[in-house]
Amino acid sequence: MNRTLLMIRSAGFAFVTKLSGAATVFVALPLVARGVSPSDYAVFLTTMNVAAIGGLVFAPYAALFIRELAHAFARDDAKALRVAVRRCFNAHAALVGVVAAGFVAIGAALAFGWSLKPAMAVGVALNLLQVAASFGQLYRIAERTDHVTSLVQTAANLVLVGALLALAHFGRLNDLSVCLVYFGVPAAAELAVFTQVARARRLPLGLGRRAFADLAERIPESLPLYLSPIADYIKVYAAAMLALLATNTHEYIVFSTAALMIARLVNPLTLVTRPLMPAFIDAFQRGDEAWLRGLRRTLVGGALLGALAAAALPFLVSKQVFALALPKEAGDISTAFIVFCAFFAYSYALTALLAPLYIGARRAPFYGIANLAFTVAGAGLGTVAATRFGASGMMCCLAVLTTACGVLLLAAMDWRGAPQASATSS
Repeated sequence: MNRTLLMIRSAGFAFVTKLSGAATVFVALPLVARGVSPSDYAVFLTTMNVAAIGGLVFAPYAALFIRELAHAFARDDAKALRVAVRRCFNAHAALVGVVAAGFVAIGAALAFGWSLKPAMAVGVALNLLQVAASFGQLYRIAERTDHVTSLVQTAANLVLVGALLALAHFGRLNDLSVCLVYFGVPAAAELAVFTQVARARRLPLGLGRRAFADLAERIPESLPLYLSPIADYIKVYAAAMLALLATNTHEYIVFSTAALMIARLVNPLTLVTRPLMPAFIDAFQRGDEAWLRGLRRTLVGGALLGALAAAALPFLVSKQVFALALPKEAGDISTAFIVFCAFFAYSYALTALLAPLYIGARRAPFYGIANLAFTVAGAGLGTVAATRFGASGMMCCLAVLTTACGVLLLAAMDWRGAPQASATSS
């Protein structure tokens, strides 16, 4: 099967996962928001905020591991692949240990001050387990068999929604039960993927003495890759806190919930974007200029169609549909706010779609700096606008600046010259 068909297969299965992920967004989150007390909902949101920091730490290394494993697969050398798997897993395990130690230290300090909620501790621990087991998913992405992962994640999304609906039906929704389901089901799915691929491929996963050395070797290259995860964190969480400081609780609820749901909608897009990197690297190494030109045309055409969809969608769907996805405290929402949300979602997805291409072409620093600079500018201007226009002001500025960033990244694509395998992949 050629690289295009492999990528289409990955994207096709990922589309089904994206649909189930939408169910998580538009059913599970509003269900929690409307089914628990304000204090329990605050604990849940805080848990998501803290857990997101763990994901932020791992994000750059996930991209590096996928690239390194993809290079090994492209060489078609079994020995080189085993070396790459062993070194990547060593670095991954060392990073898990570092992050776990950090969370334990923070948790101990909070527990000593009697401010650590059991639900938060459980949610963060389960999220860390999910990230630790994600190495199996990274391997399948590089192998271009991630359609298996998509099927498991689709089933997990459906189980998650069903479990929350059952808890709501029996009146058992609270901060602890929500965190157990919301973080526990994805962790179990990720662990199942990891266990299956480790056994089926007989991966050399023994933790070696060079684990921390393997991690340290990747730190310099990982630093520029942190720019985009930090930008994503600012878009969703930091911007919400700035909106709270600039406005009031009502506007904060509107913006925070909308931003969180947009992020959850865009998040499954990684199941489509990650398969791009192995295919892109393969085409680059083989000098397949026709495939690269076709990819460029597809991206530009898709960006134009996406912009048209973002402009039309708010006027084709009733405002009541959007209102159902927000907590009852949000009240009425304006059409202008929905338009800004649509363009923010579109531009957020566009920048995420281009990330693996810039990483594969070794232009991650340019991508990261542009993404972070436009995001900081959007959040800064949005804070000023929010003092006058509330949540709409913040969302408008983020939408405009993130769209500008996407246009810049599209225009600046330069794929001349093939990337060479990194030293860590040898």
